[in-house]
Amino acid sequence: MVAAAKADNRLDPAERKAILERLEIAGLSSAERDIVLADFDRPATAEALAKGVKDPLLAARIYAAAAAAAGERCPAEQAFLADLARALRLDAPAVAAIERQLSA
Repeated sequence: MVAAAKADNRLDPAERKAILERLEIAGLSSAERDIVLADFDRPATAEALAKGVKDPLLAARIYAAAAAAAGERCPAEQAFLADLARALRLDAPAVAAIERQLSA
C-alpha cells in the first residue's frame, strides 16, 4: 500500500489516511500491521512485496490494499500497481475484479 501510494515520490495526507483505514479493516495481525507501518519510511519494490506470496487470496488482498491506498492514481502509481500485479502473478481478470470491487 505504502509503496503504491509513494510511487509518485510523495505520500499525501489523504493517501496516509486511506492506508491507515485499510489497515484497520484488513484483518492484519499486529506484526503484519507493524511491517506495513514501517514501510511509511521505506517502501518496498513490487517484487519485494510479492516475494514468498504463494496464496492467491493473499496476493489478491495485497494488491487490493495497495490499489485502495493509491486512491486517485498518477501514471507512476498505476505503473507500480501493474508491476505489483505481475509480481503477485495476478492475471488481468483478477485485477479487473479487484478494481471493480474497490470502485463499488
